[in-house]
Amino acid sequence: MLDERAQAFPEGNVGVMAASTGLNVAAILLWVSVLSLIMRDLGASDLQISWCVALWNVANALVQYEGGRLSDRLGRVPLIVWSTYLSAVGIIAAAFAPSWLLFALLYTVWNAANAVGGPAFATIVGESVPPERRGWAYGVMEFVASLGIIIGPLAGARLLPIVEAKGLFVITGLVFLSTACFRQFKLKETRPAGSRETSFRFSQVFQRSLRPVLVVSVAFQLLMLLTLWGPFMALYSSDVMGLTKAQINVYFGVAFAASALCSLLAGKAVDRFGHKRVLAWSVAALTGATLLWTAQRGVTGIGVGFVLIASASQLAAVSFQTYRMSVIDPGIRTRAVGAVGALSSLSAALAVPVAGWLKAATPGAPFYLVILVAVVTIVALSGPGLRQMAAPTAAPGGGAAG
Repeated sequence: MLDERAQAFPEGNVGVMAASTGLNVAAILLWVSVLSLIMRDLGASDLQISWCVALWNVANALVQYEGGRLSDRLGRVPLIVWSTYLSAVGIIAAAFAPSWLLFALLYTVWNAANAVGGPAFATIVGESVPPERRGWAYGVMEFVASLGIIIGPLAGARLLPIVEAKGLFVITGLVFLSTACFRQFKLKETRPAGSRETSFRFSQVFQRSLRPVLVVSVAFQLLMLLTLWGPFMALYSSDVMGLTKAQINVYFGVAFAASALCSLLAGKAVDRFGHKRVLAWSVAALTGATLLWTAQRGVTGIGVGFVLIASASQLAAVSFQTYRMSVIDPGIRTRAVGAVGALSSLSAALAVPVAGWLKAATPGAPFYLVILVAVVTIVALSGPGLRQMAAPTAAPGGGAAG
């Protein structure tokens, strides 16, 4: 196992990544909370929207593992910078798509570009600080991202009637171009010495030492797609609660404004109580908050439900990032993160259309699935040996560090 304390810690990367990510998130949140409704306006049905989400997750799966390999070969910074440039091109092109099908294909480029840099993005923040400060670093990242999440939906609600969806996509592309330049000149490399030489094969994520990480990662992605970051909350808000696009944007903005401090509190909680325990708590809280929200019809109840879901999601995000960084050996980190991310995306690609199909029978079906996924997550987290987990034992012909 590589000794991370022998590495330099460019803690300035945390500020660079936080600032640029906050801007990017604000730009994405101009429109992402009503993306499913925008696609409806382009002629897509609810089932077609679900299949598009599946397509985007397949695209994620196909490129994440290669992104991790490239990150260990070329470095974290090049993958982050050039994937940000490609994202900008993809979303600007999607802005001018005349149909939902062409939009979905161009959006796939955008999604894949974000995914290929994902493993490097997930690791550079944790690698920029000592292990005992990772909770703090990811808490800062989530806090600044929350500021973007606050500003984005509120600005989107104001701008949407003026510039329409096309204008929001173009604005997002221009913001991504700016942050790509900023990252290119300010980020410092964090790839651990020796990470290129440590052998890792895709199949090793199924070995006993990494299997819990795989299960938790798949479950975490499903939880996010079934709740805050999937199409189902916006659709439920429109179809069952009777909210307009602008109202949905406002609710998302208010929710993240109220929950922004949870990111910093989550970082402190992770450093004090441990990533595994806080992640289990947040998953349970997210499940309860989601079920509570589905039963609301009044303005106050809906707003409180949004706040609770957003707060629990923030706790889960910080603890999950720290969990993943803490249990995977740095010598194989981005490749393992990429492999796990690929399998997580494939699982979500299968699960989201199923949830969309069940939604046709009852609008709340996707949220009932959250209960099952949460139970799986908590059971996986309760298993022994996570604190001692490192690189998987090398299979015959492999060379992973033990």
